[in-house]
Amino acid sequence: MFLASIDPSDAQRAAEAELAKSKYHPRESFLSRGWRWLMENLFSGDAGGTRSWFGFIWIVVGVVIAALVVWLVFRAFRRTGRIARSAPLGHEVEKSANSLLARAQVASTPNEAVLLYVRAAIARLHESGRIVVAPSTTASEAAQLATAVAPGDFLAAAALFNAVAYGHHTATLADVEAMRSLAVATFTNSRQEVTS
Repeated sequence: MFLASIDPSDAQRAAEAELAKSKYHPRESFLSRGWRWLMENLFSGDAGGTRSWFGFIWIVVGVVIAALVVWLVFRAFRRTGRIARSAPLGHEVEKSANSLLARAQVASTPNEAVLLYVRAAIARLHESGRIVVAPSTTASEAAQLATAVAPGDFLAAAALFNAVAYGHHTATLADVEAMRSLAVATFTNSRQEVTS
C-alpha cells in the first residue's frame, strides 16, 4: 500500500537528486586525467594509423628530452666537482717568470692580472729550482710545493686563482694588489737567495 501511494515523478526527482551527490561521482585525479588524455589522443585510432605513429613519436621525443636533462644535470654536477679541485696552471708556467710578471703589470683586466701574477710567482720558484711544476700541475699542487720553500700565502693565492679561473669570482683591485705583492716578494726572495 505504501509503495502505491508514491508519485512516479517524485520518485524520479528523488532518485536524480540522490545520484547527483558527489559521493557517486568521485573526482578523477590530475594524473588519471593526464593518462586518459594521453591514451585517447596519442593512441586512439586504428592500428597503424597516423595517430598511433604520432603517439610513438611523442614518446620518443619525451625520452630524448628526459635524457638530455639528465645529461645536463650530470654535467653541471661534474663541473662543480672539478671546480672544487683546482685549475691547472697551463703552459703559461713554462714561460719566463719575468715575462709573466711584465704581462701581469699591463694586464687589461683584474682577472687576467691575478692569474698572471700567480703564474709568475710559481714560475719564478720553478726557474730557481726550488719547486718543479708542469703545465698539468694544478694551482693547489703548486701552492703546496711553494708553501714548503717560500714565504707567502700561496694556498690563498691558489684558492683565488681557482675561483677566478673558473669564473666564480671576479678579481678586485685588492686581489690584484695582493697577488702582485706575493709575486714581487717571491722575486725579491729568489734574488736574495741567489746572491747569498
